Amino acid sequence: MTTADSIQFWIALVALYAAVLSTISFVRDWREKKQARKDKERQLKITIKLAFIHDGNDISDPMIFINVSNPGNRTVNVNLPSILLPNGSPLILLRPRTNVQFPYDLEEGKNFDVWVPFSSIASQLRSAGFSGNVKLIGQCRDGVDNLYQGEPFTINLE
Repeated sequence: MTTADSIQFWIALVALYAAVLSTISFVRDWREKKQARKDKERQLKITIKLAFIHDGNDISDPMIFINVSNPGNRTVNVNLPSILLPNGSPLILLRPRTNVQFPYDLEEGKNFDVWVPFSSIASQLRSAGFSGNVKLIGQCRDGVDNLYQGEPFTINLE
């Protein structure tokens, strides 16, 4: 190997090293900016579950609970959650109970619940023509009308 070949080899190696470092730096900066954008976004997590209320020695009839939590880094002003049916129409919650007043400023790391008797939901679903297993999706709008939806929750009307 000649001196000129040796010099070209080292120049190519240094150029390759610089390209690798530059790519690593670019990817790291891109990820940090992406995370910063995500941290600024409003975030809500919505879940539906079937549960009971325990009050002393009494246990309630089954209830449908909609839980709204804020895993983000910003307070989100939220309105009363609702339920989306498989046909795309919203289910009106008749006389829901909750532990907050709406609109509600949901701080980061906090949550709240809205609940209605299962029998009320089942009755509304049956009168709308649903039977058997029905997938429900919890949803909630914030103060600037962004819509947040949870994962489907299946209930059996039988």
